[in-house]
Amino acid sequence: MNSAIETSPGDVRLVAHSLGCVLGANLTNHRLASLVRGALLVAPCDLAATEQLHRRVINFGRMPRSRLPFRASSSEVSTIPTCRWKLRFKASCWGSKLVGGPSTSTSLVTAGVGKSDPRC
Repeated sequence: MNSAIETSPGDVRLVAHSLGCVLGANLTNHRLASLVRGALLVAPCDLAATEQLHRRVINFGRMPRSRLPFRASSSEVSTIPTCRWKLRFKASCWGSKLVGGPSTSTSLVTAGVGKSDPRC
């Protein structure tokens, strides 16, 4: 992602899903953050649950909680109350606007963009 941002000829807008949202949110204190103009964060993963599921394979450290230095929107993907609460918490920390809803996720899954995950 860093090289793509560095070599971009114009404004950068990120579109991220699941773990990609964590990667994008980790730009907060990175020198490249000033080149990013916005982000769409679709179904940010539950990092602790993902690392538990893939032990010894994934270690992304702590879930970023700092406010993003660029405009961002986060999409809800689940009707499960716990998952929706977790997304609202992440969006609040990141200063991200909540858009869409569970039907947005269903459309993305149907289009083959992602898969629905009950662990959120």
